[in-house]
Amino acid sequence: MEKIRYFSDVLKDKKHLQSFLGVVNFAGILIKDLAKYRKDFRPLLKETESSKCKWKEIHTQRVCELKQVCSNLPKLAIPQDEDELVVYTDANDYQWAAVLMKKTT
Repeated sequence: MEKIRYFSDVLKDKKHLQSFLGVVNFAGILIKDLAKYRKDFRPLLKETESSKCKWKEIHTQRVCELKQVCSNLPKLAIPQDEDELVVYTDANDYQWAAVLMKKTT
């Protein structure tokens, strides 16, 4: 997610917006309410030559918010052979979930 901070707060065009959202989507599963941030970009992604959408302050605000959220995500890394790992699980009648974490001392 280091790459996210190199994007400008005002994205130049549709291609830059798509690149930015591609980086964000990489960590999408970790971002709570991602759809809330993305919804304001939909008109810009649908734009054509005949129906150009203008970049607005709300778009700059959403980019800044997403950059902040991404900078606060937990660090992900591939475990090393010597790392002690723990699996945490939770389940109910409808679903289950698990996460593999490095044991901290």
